[in-house]
Amino acid sequence: MKASLLAFAVVTLAFVAYAAQSSRQPNTSDAHGLTIEQLIDIRHPSNAVWSPDGRRVAFLSERAGIANIFVADVDQSVRSPKSTALTRFADGVAGALFWSADSQRVYFPRQGDLWQATLAGGEPAAVWSTPQPESNYALSPDGARVAFVRDGSSLVVRSLADGKEALVVRGDGKAIGGVTWTPDGARLLYNAGASTIRHEQTPQYSGTKIVYTINENVPGRTYVVAASGGAVLSCSKPDVFDASLCR
Repeated sequence: MKASLLAFAVVTLAFVAYAAQSSRQPNTSDAHGLTIEQLIDIRHPSNAVWSPDGRRVAFLSERAGIANIFVADVDQSVRSPKSTALTRFADGVAGALFWSADSQRVYFPRQGDLWQATLAGGEPAAVWSTPQPESNYALSPDGARVAFVRDGSSLVVRSLADGKEALVVRGDGKAIGGVTWTPDGARLLYNAGASTIRHEQTPQYSGTKIVYTINENVPGRTYVVAASGGAVLSCSKPDVFDASLCR
C-alpha cells in the first residue's frame, strides 16, 4: 500500500510541475480562460509501475487520446518534480508495461511484438519479431522469462537472456488471456474459451426497422500448467495457487 501511494505521489508531482509550467505560458487567444489547445494538451497518467530497484516509476502519459511511456525518478521528483519521455510514437503505446530485472529498460507490447526502451537513450526497438502476433505478456517473478500468447491461442514462455522458447500450451482455437505466473515462477494460470455471443432484437414497440444489438459475454475457464509445459489442469478457485484445487 505504501509503495502504491508513493508511486502515485511521484507521478502526481511530475504532472503538477508540468501543469504549472503550462499555466505560465501566455495565452494569446483568450487571456481569461482555457483554449481548446490547452485542454487537449492536458496529460493523463496511468499504469504506474515501480522499477525493481525502487528508484523510478514508469507510467503511461496520455495526451489527446495518444499515450506514451514516461519515467519519473523518485529522488528527483521529490526535489524537482519532472518526468522523462521514453517513447514518442505518433500512434501511442497500449498495454501493460514491465521493467527489466536490472531496472535499466522498460518492456511494452507494440505491433504484435515485445519492445523495449532503455533509460540510456536511443530509439525504442523490438526485443524480437515474429510473423504471428503476440499479446498478454507477463514477466516471471525472477524477471528472467516472459510468458505470452502467440496467435491468440498458444501459450509460450521465452527467456529474455538468450531468446529460447518453450511452447507450453498448443493452440486449439480457443482464445487465451489473463496470463499470470504463480509467485514461485513454477506455473502459469490463464483463461481460455471466453467468447461473445451477439443477439439482435426487434421489439414490437420499436418496429422491425430498428434493430437492437446485445452482446453477451461468456466467461472462459481458468487453467494452470507448469511453466515448462505438461498436463493442463482446470481450476475451481483460481485465486488460490493450490494444485489440489485444479484437476
